[in-house]
Amino acid sequence: MTIALIGLSQTINAQKSHPDKFINRLKKDPSAVAITLPGWFVKAGGRIAARSADTEDAYFLKELTGSIKKLRFVVTQEESSSYAKELSLLKVHMEERGYENLLNVSEEDTHIDLWAIYDQDKVKRMVVSILEDEDSHAFFNIKCDIDVDKLKSKDFYKEWESM
Repeated sequence: MTIALIGLSQTINAQKSHPDKFINRLKKDPSAVAITLPGWFVKAGGRIAARSADTEDAYFLKELTGSIKKLRFVVTQEESSSYAKELSLLKVHMEERGYENLLNVSEEDTHIDLWAIYDQDKVKRMVVSILEDEDSHAFFNIKCDIDVDKLKSKDFYKEWESM
C-alpha cells in the first residue's frame, strides 16, 4: 500500500510538471500574458520575416518556422513565490521524459535554459525558460518537427558546438 501511494504521488507530481500545465499555472498570474500560436500562424510569420533575409537565410527561416506545429508561451512581470520550486519540478519531469538540457546560460540577472526532446533525427519539442531580474520571466513550449541534420549544417550550429 505504501509503495502504491508513493508511486501515485510521483505520478501526480509529474502530471503537475508538464510544460503545458506549467504555462497554465503561470498564466493565472494577473501580470501574465499567455499566447498559443498554431503552426500555420508561425509559418506565415516565417514567410513574412524571410522577405527581408538573404536567400539562404530566407529558405532556412521558412523551413524552420514551417517545422513548428504549435508555440505556447507566457510572459510575466512578477515572479510567483512558487516559481523556482515549480521550475525545479519541471526540470526533473523533463529529464525523466528524455529531454536534453542543451543550453544553460547565466549572465548578471538573466538566466536562460533550453531543453529539447528528440525522436530519432527530429527535434519534437523545445522548452525555453528565461528568468530576468528575478521578477520577470518568459516560458516557451514549442511542439515541432525540426530536422537535426539540417540544423547541424548551419553556421550558427557549428559555432554553438565549438563553444
